[in-house]
Amino acid sequence: MSPPRAGARLTEIRMATNTDGQQAEDVRVGLGRAGRGQPGGRQARHGHPGPTRPQLVLLLGLLGLSALGVAAGFRLQAPPADLVHRANTPPPVAPTFRTLPAGATLPSDQDCARRVRRSAWEPRPENWTPNHTMPAKVTIPDWGEVAEDANRLIKPRISGRFTGTTDEIVQWASCKWGFDDNLTRALAYNESLWVQGARGDVQDDRSKCTSGESVPCPTSFGLMQIKHYYHPGTYPMSVRSTSFNVDYALANLRVCYEGQVKIFGGDYGPGDLWGCVGVHFSGHWKDVEASRYASEIKGIYRTMPWRLWEG
Repeated sequence: MSPPRAGARLTEIRMATNTDGQQAEDVRVGLGRAGRGQPGGRQARHGHPGPTRPQLVLLLGLLGLSALGVAAGFRLQAPPADLVHRANTPPPVAPTFRTLPAGATLPSDQDCARRVRRSAWEPRPENWTPNHTMPAKVTIPDWGEVAEDANRLIKPRISGRFTGTTDEIVQWASCKWGFDDNLTRALAYNESLWVQGARGDVQDDRSKCTSGESVPCPTSFGLMQIKHYYHPGTYPMSVRSTSFNVDYALANLRVCYEGQVKIFGGDYGPGDLWGCVGVHFSGHWKDVEASRYASEIKGIYRTMPWRLWEG
């Protein structure tokens, strides 16, 4: 199988197809409001005409998941009792979690849930419904072109079993997969401006559309912009659940970081974090697009623009 085309990124390493659907579990915890995203609205870079990333995120994001939540009939309960006691402040400058080296033992879902820095800060209240929706069951086909351990040890850990604010979900998934949470924040900023309802990479090829969509159609979804046709089994849960979206994307990043992608040559090997960040965008190892994307993420990582958001 050939590598993903430029513009595909790490979360777009191709996998065998699967017809199993995803079931959603509406968890109904916390405040009440609604949310969308993928490799941000870089429509020109991906070779697809359309609005810029901020336009796409803000226009489609605010509309898309709100309608999905209404159609799905999600019911909301009262906020948790401790919410009024949580600080309403953005994340600190220093990351809560550090990147763990390749080969490290990774924390469990439960360990990371306990270690999350809790806060009432929520710059994207429209994400509320997907932030409080977890998969009842995750069914993902085996990934192709990766080492056996990727399917045996990494893929089964994908659960999406966490609810909270957008930043709490970012922290939880970062902890679970052993990555600096500021790196995840920077990736999500570049991909979707943290809008879970974001839909990107609009295409005119009907075969690339999800069921029921007509051209032109979005092909990448959620906070981390997961491209559905490179990742069978992720849609529609990649839209419905923020925790699943980030959990899945960082699992793919860990596969690359562990040196488990078989198709990369050159100096590819375990532990090259920024090389894998570039793969997240281009799908190739240190090509021009990958290097450019990694540089963009480094810039966002340094400036931390999310700390200016009101929450």
